[in-house]
Amino acid sequence: MKRHLPLICLILLTGVIAFPVSAARNKKPAAKPTKPLARKPKTTPAAAAAESAPKKPALSKEKRDALIEELKATKNPTITIKGLSNTFVEFEGTPYREGGGLLYLRTPKKKTITLYPTNIVEIKITVPDALQTKLDALSQEEQTLILAGWMLDRYLLKFAEYHLLNSFLGGKLHTTKYPPIAALYKEKKRAIPPLFGGKLPRGVTSAEELLPRIMPTTRAILEENKKQEMAYATQMKAIAPLTHRVETDHFVIYSAWAKKDDAVLVKIYNRLYPLICKQYLMDSREHIWAGKLPIYAFWTMERFQKFSKDACGVNLAAAGFAAQRGHFNYIVLGPVMRNGLTRAQAQIWFAELLSHETSHAFLSRYHGHRSVPSWLNEGLAEIVASILSPRGNTIRKMGLAHDAIRKGKRFNTSFFTERVALDDNGVSYGAAQSLARYLAKRDMKGFLKLVLEIKKGSDVEKSLKDIYKMDYQALLIAWQKAVLGRR
Repeated sequence: MKRHLPLICLILLTGVIAFPVSAARNKKPAAKPTKPLARKPKTTPAAAAAESAPKKPALSKEKRDALIEELKATKNPTITIKGLSNTFVEFEGTPYREGGGLLYLRTPKKKTITLYPTNIVEIKITVPDALQTKLDALSQEEQTLILAGWMLDRYLLKFAEYHLLNSFLGGKLHTTKYPPIAALYKEKKRAIPPLFGGKLPRGVTSAEELLPRIMPTTRAILEENKKQEMAYATQMKAIAPLTHRVETDHFVIYSAWAKKDDAVLVKIYNRLYPLICKQYLMDSREHIWAGKLPIYAFWTMERFQKFSKDACGVNLAAAGFAAQRGHFNYIVLGPVMRNGLTRAQAQIWFAELLSHETSHAFLSRYHGHRSVPSWLNEGLAEIVASILSPRGNTIRKMGLAHDAIRKGKRFNTSFFTERVALDDNGVSYGAAQSLARYLAKRDMKGFLKLVLEIKKGSDVEKSLKDIYKMDYQALLIAWQKAVLGRR
């Protein structure tokens, strides 16, 4: 008889890998899962009482190794993993190797499932009852170390690293506070990962740069997001009855366009996600959102405005917008077929609008929900739009900004603290794009580090000084000189 390991939460960059207790033998009710270690809840009287309860003693190295050996010896034929990805796809299989950051599972039908560890939300591992009983007697910390030791012995190195970092440490660097993690790698004769005090890769100045970039998610968050997605879809269909659903690897689109346009639009969507990931030096196999990103695309302005106001509570004079409610991200796009545009021109405009708003939705999940300054947010969005739609308006807007500077316009430091203007024919948006390009060209890794520091809550100007050795005023002078062709 088999059972599942008790709850050990593994937040893998974007996902929580939970090892919940399954129904016990003889159909006993499932044990009540313990709370994840990865996120410390607010202290309540009940929680305080639980914390004051006697703690289970730590194991000796010999006993821990013995349990790891017992786990390794599990038969029939080995450990089975069932789980859920952060795109809401169920999977089941036996892990047989890891390579290039990917986990390979062999399914009961002898097919292979390839998973990027960051995409895993939760998994269940089946072990024999005798071993389960021994594990039940241990603390979560000990269970974590035993499971990680088993992973290291099976060469699931990245899997173990994410497990330890996110399950036990909550995504923070606590090596000095809990030396057994580094000791575990030494015992297994494995190189200690940089996040646990090991050697940093070339070009990396601190271990914090290697911390997870994608927010963790849970099954409950995915289910809640799906409910919100469907609620908006129902409201859209009431306003635009011909709305139909189109799905890609990373997006789910509710389109009021004609179905004959679907193939062209899907082609745009499939190019978009890898393009954005490339700008952030991120592997496109990682999925950043909690579920696929819903996009609601309208054909007429009247219906777009009605949906925006009635369903979303948004009343903006914009062609589209990206929004967020808790962990739910979504995009609403207005009509692109306007007076004087051909269908081909409308598709170019759509690609530009879509990529701009998707950049906002991506950045809102990158290294957490904390917002970035308007000039940086819009600048990054314009860069992404210009790459996907080079014949669109983004390059024209940057040209307008450069022309304004050549004619004597000078931006002041308020540009860094105020919202980018919408009413100046695109000059401010072009300036935001040009400024972001200037910083990225000087030092791309430094630019991404600036984004990371801002996402962590650091002061923007101080981060600029630390990374680029310039304050707001010095940056404006250097950038505007570059535009004018001066040194």
